[in-house]
Amino acid sequence: MRRVFSSIEVECRNDVPARVHWNDTSYRVESLVECWVVETRWWADADFSRRVYYRLYTDRGVLEVFRSGERWILARVSD
Repeated sequence: MRRVFSSIEVECRNDVPARVHWNDTSYRVESLVECWVVETRWWADADFSRRVYYRLYTDRGVLEVFRSGERWILARVSD
């Protein structure tokens, strides 16, 4: 998977991503592959001290996204 680290828009259903919008493209989530939480040192970077990651199988490939507060980031995308 290729690292991206780009801001994205995410539509959720029952608190789980259902559609991801990135680079003028919409990705429909077909299944949630994996979900995990990463907690870092809050004093190092308050904006990203707690991240909830989702690995998603979409209609266009696999995406790894995370949520920190209200902000969504595309972390990695399959090539």
